[in-house]
Amino acid sequence: MDGHKKTKRVKTVKAAPLEEENRASASYRSSRKDNETIFLTRFFTRPLAYPVARIAAWMGLSPNTVTLLGGSAWIASIPLFSYGGWLLRSGNIREGWACLLTAATLWPIGVIMDVADGSLARMTGKSSASGFYLDFVFHMIFSPMFLASIGISIHLISGHVVFLILGLLSICANWGPSYAAKNHVVCDAVAKQTLQPETLSSRERTTLFLDCFDAERHAVQRNSIFSKTKHLSQEVLFFPGQFTTFCIATYADFILWINGCTELICLKILFLTVSILAIVRVPFRVRREFCSMREHDNLFKSTHANS
Repeated sequence: MDGHKKTKRVKTVKAAPLEEENRASASYRSSRKDNETIFLTRFFTRPLAYPVARIAAWMGLSPNTVTLLGGSAWIASIPLFSYGGWLLRSGNIREGWACLLTAATLWPIGVIMDVADGSLARMTGKSSASGFYLDFVFHMIFSPMFLASIGISIHLISGHVVFLILGLLSICANWGPSYAAKNHVVCDAVAKQTLQPETLSSRERTTLFLDCFDAERHAVQRNSIFSKTKHLSQEVLFFPGQFTTFCIATYADFILWINGCTELICLKILFLTVSILAIVRVPFRVRREFCSMREHDNLFKSTHANS
């Protein structure tokens, strides 16, 4: 009898952690998107953002508050990084690097918060159009100015005007004006009821609304090595990994600086690569979206686009 009671007691003790683990697993699954299309978000940022979302839920923060915190970190980093370049040029080495490293740290923090707000919204059932709008606004402010602030800072430190020129040119290139223009045309047509989404096939909705993000295939559904390598490299150099990649480059240059190399080699190479690729991609992206819109012209019931 005593042995039987002991066995029951052991089972009870083991069941509690298992139940807690199942609840945590279910909570994590609820924080994810069903159609995750980005490798870095799916496998790295989402797991990092989940604890942040749990803490925010425990503190009673709303998803919009998390969005504001993350967006504020992003926005603050823009003048801070440029100011750090000015300080280094003025000979204030310690203060300059303090600004650069602080700004660089804010970049991945903003990325994690950008994912955490959506995770929190799904976990708490508080997803909203206003929250999505607020999130989008911060992207539209920060993404175009991100490379510009880096170009300005490198120009101030090195004195080479090419970094300033590329930084200014990348303001439009780093966001994707073709996608914004296409969204404006499509949303205008929906508002005027010249385009009715409910009448479109799944393929037509995807290519019209989400073609830039290749949203038909989820991250876990990309089977070929070439496809995975291609999309992962795009994510690292552009969105959403660009900010973390530049953060790593900034810290690498700081380590080189304290060891006697003051040329900002990592930042210069990365900035030149990313800014030139972003600028060169613009006409190709515009052409692609133009062809996509022309292909679906028959879906629009009036010639509202030229009005």
